[in-house]
Amino acid sequence: MYYAASPFGTRNSAIGVASSTNPCATGTWTDHGPILRSSSTTTDDNAIDPNVHWDSTSGWWKSWGSFFGGIKIQHMSSMTTFDGPTCTIASRPGVANNPVEAPSTFKRGKYHYLFASWDSCCKGLDSTYKTVVGRATSITGPYSDKNGVRLDQGGEPLYLTTGPTKSARAAGKRQLLLHTPLLRPQQRRQPQNGCQAAGVEWQLALYQRNDQRVQPRQRWNLPAR
Repeated sequence: MYYAASPFGTRNSAIGVASSTNPCATGTWTDHGPILRSSSTTTDDNAIDPNVHWDSTSGWWKSWGSFFGGIKIQHMSSMTTFDGPTCTIASRPGVANNPVEAPSTFKRGKYHYLFASWDSCCKGLDSTYKTVVGRATSITGPYSDKNGVRLDQGGEPLYLTTGPTKSARAAGKRQLLLHTPLLRPQQRRQPQNGCQAAGVEWQLALYQRNDQRVQPRQRWNLPAR
């Protein structure tokens, strides 16, 4: 289990890991402490929002990042150590605070897909969160939107937004099904006009079939829980 610790709005952050052979028994977890750190004075990235991905040809990878220096990815030589270069796979150059965060990556066929959250959450009715997606033939990118613009150069491939009218929900933070702390039990997500990109929709359905609590094709009318 990977977790993050950070004072809000700073880069003084860390990603840690804990392990257990019986995860439902809380007393069995061993905390191995931080495996990645960032600093407001020594790094441009922000070590929060950890995501791990298994690639059949190259092993484990970790992506992370929130605002500041964008989203990073690096190969893992073990579940607690890294090797190789750190690559930037999404960024918002020219946009204040570089508002991109919360990566999720997976592979289907010859493509790697990157989902991320754009703009700002946690502002109630003023939230501007969006879920975006890009794809690449290499796990380290470059990931491009449907128009071929690279995500590390500001491409904005919108997949789900908060819609034309404001509501107390924000379209971000998915694993890979969308979730958000602002979602209320009585609310349901509905696709925006034109957002059901043909190359991505089937992938979401694949992940839903792996979750027995969600039936295939119920992409947007998910049960509250």
